[in-house]
Amino acid sequence: MKNKTYLTFVFISIFTLSASWADDLIYAPSKAKRASEKVFFPKKFKQKKKWPLVIMLHGFTGNATGHLFYTGLGARVNKDGFILVAPEGVKNQFGEQFWAADEFCCDWYNKGVDDLSYLTNLIDHYIENYRVDPKSVYIVGHSNGGFMAYSLACQSDSKVAGIAVISGSSTLRSTECKNKSPFSLLHIHGTSDTTIEYSPTQLFTDSLVSIFGQRFKNVDKNRSPYLGGRQLVTSYAAKFGCNEVPTEFKNLYNFTLGAKFKETDVSSWAGCQEGSKVELWLMDQAPHSPLFHFRFKRKLIEFLFQFKLP
Repeated sequence: MKNKTYLTFVFISIFTLSASWADDLIYAPSKAKRASEKVFFPKKFKQKKKWPLVIMLHGFTGNATGHLFYTGLGARVNKDGFILVAPEGVKNQFGEQFWAADEFCCDWYNKGVDDLSYLTNLIDHYIENYRVDPKSVYIVGHSNGGFMAYSLACQSDSKVAGIAVISGSSTLRSTECKNKSPFSLLHIHGTSDTTIEYSPTQLFTDSLVSIFGQRFKNVDKNRSPYLGGRQLVTSYAAKFGCNEVPTEFKNLYNFTLGAKFKETDVSSWAGCQEGSKVELWLMDQAPHSPLFHFRFKRKLIEFLFQFKLP
């Protein structure tokens, strides 16, 4: 019953906020061959010259509305002062929306979608038209959206100041990044995630079949598997010149609904280039899509906003 009350409150918060855009603001979505993105502006939009931009990326089979509902970040727009954009992925032949992030996820039917260009252009659109601070662009992605967040930060040149990845990963090692500039990285994962495992144990095709069913059994077996969460974060900490050994905080936060203990351990790498931040939040017994307390959203935005591009 407690979970139902929480979800209802988040739902009301999100869609009430959609009516609180700045007065007389003329909004024109980006010109893209897909559904228009969902956008929230802070009430005091006209009172400030530059605003941070947060782009939220949904997971495989998800959509912008569902992701807004899941994260509840819309409720932070006025409190923390930022523009929130939730774009839509392209649909495959089964009507499932996805992001073509990397070899593992999730253009499995080779539609040839260039989501990297789409999202880069989307960022440029908001910088040019809506008072976005180009040094304060952040990406929050869940699952497939997390894969896309890694790719966007890694492959776009100095566009993204920070990413927060929930239950996602990447096939791109930090050494393969075209982007030479540091960005802040927050990787969030549950130890009971059986969809995108924190420590992968299955081959690529076997993993797809176990997650999505037998129609994936003939997908190219030679594609790269994704990297484990700790492995991925450690490689980026090294790339950004952070201290080799992180500071470990055991049972620091209670972020997930239903947990009766502080289930989240934090590994924090200090000394990173340009003041960027790298952290891993590992949630004991949390699944692929945990339900979060409001304190989680506050801490997530707080982490991202600590760093701006030089």
